[in-house]
Amino acid sequence: MSIVLLVDLLAGLKDASAIALGYRPNRKAGDDMFEAEELLKAATSTVSSLFRIAILIRKASPRDRFARALAATKSPFDATFDIRHVCDKFPLIMEEGKGWLSERLGNAITQRRQYFIYTRNHRDKLGEEPSDLLQPHGPSNPNETKSSAQTMASTLHSADIPQQLDCEDD
Repeated sequence: MSIVLLVDLLAGLKDASAIALGYRPNRKAGDDMFEAEELLKAATSTVSSLFRIAILIRKASPRDRFARALAATKSPFDATFDIRHVCDKFPLIMEEGKGWLSERLGNAITQRRQYFIYTRNHRDKLGEEPSDLLQPHGPSNPNETKSSAQTMASTLHSADIPQQLDCEDD
């Protein structure tokens, strides 16, 4: 996409420079706007789009979705079943001494399964209605008040308060 924007920008700048150098006339494009003005607006819009793409690239997460799913899982999956499945499905892998390939494929299958479970659980969690928002926060009976904190009234004696020094006497 950015290549297309850059090519469009280059074409517009070539046309604008041809108009500015006098090789082409600055034609009126309609609605009281000349061709050079339209080219300038198009170049401004293209540069803005390129800046937006650069911001999106900078904000992109360095972690991929599989790594996020693996980090969020409390109990990792055991890959031995999937490795064994790959060996059973493709027995020539083990005969040719490419056991590393069966391990890699088995681990990839395990990670993919773990990712599917993570996304399903995440979707279910987002779909749940929070139950505490549906419950009223106050007492059901307005005359009923209930205090959950244990409080005790205390008395403040003025003799316990240190006397303030009067700074004006200095």
